[in-house]
Amino acid sequence: MSGRSLLDQFRRGLDRASFEADRMMRYNRVKAEAARLRQQGRERTFALGEKALALYRAGTPSTADLGDIAREIIALEARIEQKEQEATVIQAEEWVVPEGEAADGDPQIGASTGPAPQPVPPRPAAASAGSPKAAHHFCTACGNEVRTGAHFCAHCGAVQH
Repeated sequence: MSGRSLLDQFRRGLDRASFEADRMMRYNRVKAEAARLRQQGRERTFALGEKALALYRAGTPSTADLGDIAREIIALEARIEQKEQEATVIQAEEWVVPEGEAADGDPQIGASTGPAPQPVPPRPAAASAGSPKAAHHFCTACGNEVRTGAHFCAHCGAVQH
């Protein structure tokens, strides 16, 4: 193996290690955010129970007060679901072997080296037989599929309009 192809293989190895490290950092950050949101949801649910009990004891249950807290809990649940979906997308990203390179990492004879490979977004899962498929649209920044109503692209983080 020539010194040049060994250097190219080393660089691709570094690119892959960098990709994997970045993917794991993003995954862990999103999972930590989901855990934080879950804790907030538990706290708000507890507050709802305390408020309901206090209002019942006082003989003046206020559906407006309870409704405000319930709406906060529902909003937190939606954000948790979004973070869980984002984490699933990150976890499913795969490294792509550069064109012209054998799967085992050894350059093929006559192969040219190109730009560093990019992660491949996971394929969307098919809707289960009993559930309707969620509506999707595509990110204007990276072209990946994004759920309708999502504020950010789970793949590149671009703001969705």
